[in-house]
Amino acid sequence: MLYCLNCRLLVEGSLCPVCGSKKLRQPEQTDYCFLTEQNTIWAGALEELLRQDGVAVVTQNVLGAGLAARIGPAQEKVRFYVPFSDFEKALEVKKEFAAE
Repeated sequence: MLYCLNCRLLVEGSLCPVCGSKKLRQPEQTDYCFLTEQNTIWAGALEELLRQDGVAVVTQNVLGAGLAARIGPAQEKVRFYVPFSDFEKALEVKKEFAAE
């Protein structure tokens, strides 16, 4: 697995499927990697589960507060990033969360 610095995405091939970059490298333990994107309704619950399992998580709103307020907060999505060192554990938490 390789890491795209632009998208913070773990990639299976030699080309990032999101931005098309070929400048990929081996992930470092401290690299924050994209885990998932959730609606705001579910984002808080997933964040809490990740933190309870000891996973450091950083979230980023896709639209931002201004646009979300204008079109409605229910349309907002939240992106989750976790350190590569916690990525496998975070995938398990995400899988359990989706199964509930």
